[in-house]
Amino acid sequence: MILTDFRFRVLPFVNRYVAFFQVGHHIIEGKEVKLENPFVVLRKNEQGSNVVPIMAVIRKKLLFRTRPKPI
Repeated sequence: MILTDFRFRVLPFVNRYVAFFQVGHHIIEGKEVKLENPFVVLRKNEQGSNVVPIMAVIRKKLLFRTRPKPI
């Protein structure tokens, strides 16, 4: 599947907890939720290295409660 003409964006929050997410010609409504157990994004270094740098800590997620609606 080639996604060269694929549109993907997060629209500005209506308020602090409601988010709209646009994928192609569809829009999805959701809300911001705090994760019970945060997780980290790691970057793998060269082979033989014992150091693994932390790139990000993810504490929140967007939870979508509706099916995609065409726009």
